[in-house]
Amino acid sequence: MVAELVFSGETSLSSLLVSLLNQIIKDGTEDEVFSVVNVIAEILVISPCSSSHFTSSGVIDAVGSIYCSPYSSRIKTVCSLLIFNILYSASAMTVYWEDEWLALTMKLLEYFNSSLDYTSSDQEQKILIGIFCLILHHSASKVLIEPAKAIILNKPLVSLTDGIIQEACAKGPSLLQYNQETDFGGFMILILQLVFFSLRSLHAILDPSIDWQEFLQHSDNTQFFSVVGIPCHDLCRLMHFGPYPVKLIASQCLLELLTRISDQRSYLNAELRCSAQYMKSIIAVIEGLVLSQDSRVAENCGSCLSMILGWEKFGSQENMVGRESKWSRLIMEEFAVALTAPGLTSKSFSNQQKIASNIAVSLLKLSQVPEWLTSLFDSSLISGVVGNLSARNVTADIVKLFSELMTKKYLTQEHVVSLHNLFQVCRRQVYEGSCSKSELSEQKAEETVAMSPDEVCALLFGIVLNQRTASCTLQMEQQNLLREIDLFFQESSQGE
Repeated sequence: MVAELVFSGETSLSSLLVSLLNQIIKDGTEDEVFSVVNVIAEILVISPCSSSHFTSSGVIDAVGSIYCSPYSSRIKTVCSLLIFNILYSASAMTVYWEDEWLALTMKLLEYFNSSLDYTSSDQEQKILIGIFCLILHHSASKVLIEPAKAIILNKPLVSLTDGIIQEACAKGPSLLQYNQETDFGGFMILILQLVFFSLRSLHAILDPSIDWQEFLQHSDNTQFFSVVGIPCHDLCRLMHFGPYPVKLIASQCLLELLTRISDQRSYLNAELRCSAQYMKSIIAVIEGLVLSQDSRVAENCGSCLSMILGWEKFGSQENMVGRESKWSRLIMEEFAVALTAPGLTSKSFSNQQKIASNIAVSLLKLSQVPEWLTSLFDSSLISGVVGNLSARNVTADIVKLFSELMTKKYLTQEHVVSLHNLFQVCRRQVYEGSCSKSELSEQKAEETVAMSPDEVCALLFGIVLNQRTASCTLQMEQQNLLREIDLFFQESSQGE
């Protein structure tokens, strides 16, 4: 009944509960404080949307004062879960009270850092890290910017991150045993999530101040970072040795870093400040994972590889990896065989197609295209691929590949005409909406909250996965396809 009143917009009730909490914190007992906090927490469990009413009623200040008082960890754990659930349920529109959240963040950081004995089994610490993750997540939307800066630049947190990652890397092949079911594995995954949100936050709020190439340094030869982050080399170690969740989050972090490095280099026209040997060690790891059984890890690594192959130089040395790599050649040969075989409509092939076609485009854009690639994409193969395509299995990535093949003069006039006709049909089907008839309608995600540290980690993992798929909606895929088709038509008309 109470939850229903709060949810219905009865803000006076939420204000009453917050006022009661403030009064009891001043004059009441610990058990009374615990009871009121627990009532508010239970209301959020029943109705997560009520978080906005409580934040507007000043619950952040009230709960923050508890961390400055000598209450037991029992109360503070409930408060931490309450704060996490408020942040998880809230939108950017309801967390704009910057000063309140900054004050709370500083109290949480002070409380977090007050214990120098960090253990991977400390449940309360896990919830606090979860809170930091969500603050960083919101800052990517240009809110809670100052609280996010306080977290990213917090030296004890930076040191903790570095220590956990170095301990994980030192385990080598045995790291595979440390999944989320183990104390260390669960804590390591939480730290990786913190790094993921930190990197996205850095891009949103501190990008001009960050030299992203600092992450392209061997961890043994550099000082600790001044921000929460992991060098690329250590991410590759985690990807190579770690269990699935570690591989996924680490590969997502690596993709984020390489994207930022590429963007910054393009903007500043800067050289790559690392050795060819360093880059080869990174490439060796991601090439192997391009063929991973998990499509999400494979796609992340494929995007990383495509990006690196497109870099013409590693420092002062020419990038020879694309021309010399046996793995890249194997991937392209498998891709060529698959393109001419039945089964282009399968979901698994669609993922492989996206990865391989992007790698092919990167190789074709090199100033010196590998000779083996030229031999592979001969007229006979291209004719077979064109003949195997239909309007149902054309993707933006395939169109982009053919555009690059056309630019490099790999396509005959007959190929161009056939593709032109095919893409016309495909474009008409997209406009008519026939391509989306078989798609299931998107269902609204079920509102939920965390009631334990394990659930905190699970909800954060869900956000990481959603960040991957946020740009992969059907509508956006169709828009990308139409854009690539239009570019193909423009380029083909210029070549006539």
